[in-house]
Amino acid sequence: MTYPRYAVLFLLTSLASFYSHAHDFWIEASSYDPLPADEVALIWRVGVGFKGDSLPYITEWIDDFSIVTSTGRRPVQSIPGSDPVATLESSAATRLIGYQGQRSFVELEPKKFNDYLRDEGMEFILKQRRDRGEADRAAPEYFVRCAKALIKGDDADDSVFGEELGYTLELIPQSDPYGLQPGGEMEFRLLYLGEPIEGLLVQAVSRKNPDVRTASRTDADGRATLRFADPSLYLVKAVHMVPLENDATARWESFWASFTFELASRP
Repeated sequence: MTYPRYAVLFLLTSLASFYSHAHDFWIEASSYDPLPADEVALIWRVGVGFKGDSLPYITEWIDDFSIVTSTGRRPVQSIPGSDPVATLESSAATRLIGYQGQRSFVELEPKKFNDYLRDEGMEFILKQRRDRGEADRAAPEYFVRCAKALIKGDDADDSVFGEELGYTLELIPQSDPYGLQPGGEMEFRLLYLGEPIEGLLVQAVSRKNPDVRTASRTDADGRATLRFADPSLYLVKAVHMVPLENDATARWESFWASFTFELASRP
């Protein structure tokens, strides 16, 4: 589906209020284990608890939208207004899809903002709000989305899953997710501005049981280990926020990292 130009313009001007109710952003593929002859549709989704609506391809939102294979990295091509945002040609290669958005703005009422800080494990920001005398004030905030999705291929000894894309906040699995067994554990490394960051909450949500989360905080090397209990599509996510001191528009800036893959049943 491709939205007409007037609908695209409407979306550009009206989605700020929608973002105030829906935090998570992820890339969803129509298949995470396609046959070599299959095309794969890519969808940008925004929502909560692995439930969300699709967004169209809007050029003005994009800082980077790229695909990485063992042969290199290239931009994902699309048409403004397209939903799904892109369709990948058939391939036997493992493919890592990455997206980093431009900075966007939202302002949340105090309770909604404080609740989302607790949900995402950012109690340190709650303390900073109290120290600033802002605990009961609305929170004007910039946010940046940094999303990745891994599509399984037939590559032998492929390491595309571990590619660093240079995003502001980036989740990197430390082993191949498609070698994981149900009930197994996998380590993710979280980088902020290219460096490991300690103490942030990394969470995994499954499409099968979206109300049950597994979570772990990053250590001094940015590493967090999560357990993946059941076969399902998984969203792994983390959020970081920093205060802004001399900005005329916002008091905070947040960065949202996500990584999706599908854990299949094993014989």
